[in-house]
Amino acid sequence: MIQKLSILFWLNKSKANSIGFAPIMWRITIDGVRSGNYSTGKRINSQGWDNKKQRATCVIVNGKIKQIEHDLDKKYLELYNTNGSVDVFTLCDYYNKKTDINPSLQNVCEAYFMHLQDMGEKKKMASGTVRKYKNYYNNIASYLINAHSHIAAEQFDLKQADLMDAHIKKGKGCQQLNVNKILQFVFNSLAHARGLGRISKNPLTGLCFAPIAAKKPTFLTSIEIAMIQNHKFASTRLQHVADMFLWQCHTGQSFLDFANYHNNTRPLS
Repeated sequence: MIQKLSILFWLNKSKANSIGFAPIMWRITIDGVRSGNYSTGKRINSQGWDNKKQRATCVIVNGKIKQIEHDLDKKYLELYNTNGSVDVFTLCDYYNKKTDINPSLQNVCEAYFMHLQDMGEKKKMASGTVRKYKNYYNNIASYLINAHSHIAAEQFDLKQADLMDAHIKKGKGCQQLNVNKILQFVFNSLAHARGLGRISKNPLTGLCFAPIAAKKPTFLTSIEIAMIQNHKFASTRLQHVADMFLWQCHTGQSFLDFANYHNNTRPLS
């Protein structure tokens, strides 16, 4: 029996968050019977969504959509070859049940980032911190989507970590310190999945990232300080900046201490 399977993706604008990002939803139809609505786990601004093409302007989001399409088609064929026919609800149950068994590293990192985004929306994490983690996640997703989306979370060992390290440093031009932070994000993603029971172990447990050699502190000499002190800046604003800098040099106060002075406090005579 020939059956027609269709998959629809759309933007649920009614569920947009405070910054205007709405979840991308999906549902399937088999022979005119519709399933319920499911989230892709991705959010995007309405300006970045093409409703006609059912695609986003973001490559990472489109990669997730293609992955869902591929997984649904694969599971549909598995059920069809076994039973000779497939109904909507059986396929959805089968898909949702299997997605959490031996999840890929990409799926685990994505779930952790969604958790961080949710914390940001609930004001439990600063928006700047969420943006920082988003940058880490984008680097990881770019590496995995290109050629390594099949890596299971529990199989991500030290060798795989070295490959990711080399790719991000060479392809993205990241310094080792930032690469270590990205790998720490992977470790935290695996620990998060382990805590939820999605994986039986964290394969990176006990891994220590290569230490970064500390840079030797440098100081201005008394001659260099005198040059700044004697220089006449053309801009009044720059002259004020220089005066504040010299005050910190002579008193040892940090910029934060200096910035905390109120308008009625006059540290300079």
